[in-house]
Amino acid sequence: MKLITIQSEGSLISAEILSEIYSGEVIGQKAKDFILDKNIRLTDEIAVCWADAKAFWEAFKHSLRKISEEQTGASQTREQWILPLLRTLGFEGITYSKSAAQVGGRTYFISHPQYEIINLF
Repeated sequence: MKLITIQSEGSLISAEILSEIYSGEVIGQKAKDFILDKNIRLTDEIAVCWADAKAFWEAFKHSLRKISEEQTGASQTREQWILPLLRTLGFEGITYSKSAAQVGGRTYFISHPQYEIINLF
């Protein structure tokens, strides 16, 4: 199979895996895997999410034009781009965390955790 829109370099994603993805044979590619209502087609939901993401991107670019040179744009990036995009992709309950999480004696900075991180170790 020749995919004109994908050029795979190296051996990270084999031609066999690309063929399986293209044919819809890979686990996790069905509408039920996304916990969608049975009346919603996966391709329609993807199109809606893509349209939303493009709209968020345009709003984000517009908001950047309004910031001064002294500002980093971090707040605009978070509020106008990252959070809306993550919510569109189904990540609910996302909050911004300024502090790092301690897990198993190690420190991890996760800026937008979906759930509160619990010390598992």
